[in-house]
Amino acid sequence: MEIRELLAQKARPVHTIHADRTIESAVEKMTTKQTGALIVMEGDRPVGIFAERDVMRAYLKDRSGDFMNQPVKDAMTNRLISADVTDEITPAVITMLKARIRHLPVFDGIPLVGMLAIEDLVNYLLQALNLELRELKEYISDLHDASTD
Repeated sequence: MEIRELLAQKARPVHTIHADRTIESAVEKMTTKQTGALIVMEGDRPVGIFAERDVMRAYLKDRSGDFMNQPVKDAMTNRLISADVTDEITPAVITMLKARIRHLPVFDGIPLVGMLAIEDLVNYLLQALNLELRELKEYISDLHDASTD
């Protein structure tokens, strides 16, 4: 299955923040929007991601109460690991696990069209495995029934 199909089912919006906004405003937005990560933008261009881990790193770097007033661009993760809507789900999961990330921005060419969380991908894989298990059980049952006829 392509990521495009999962995004169509999931309908989780992408939340962004401008690179010059403060860490405090990012934390407020993440809390309000109930998301663990924001895509950091400069104009209409994504330049990084700001996740819960980045808050902790910023705190450890500057334990003063003033770290919340730093700009997001000073605390964000610059390396934006992403996927394309045409990518398959299993390689996307592998990418996330290898990179130890929990959020994967999705692009359709240039525009940012979605964000997947690791839980979205794990839920999809669990559903696929359950379906496969059910089909295998039916197949075995059919084989058993055929052998007793």
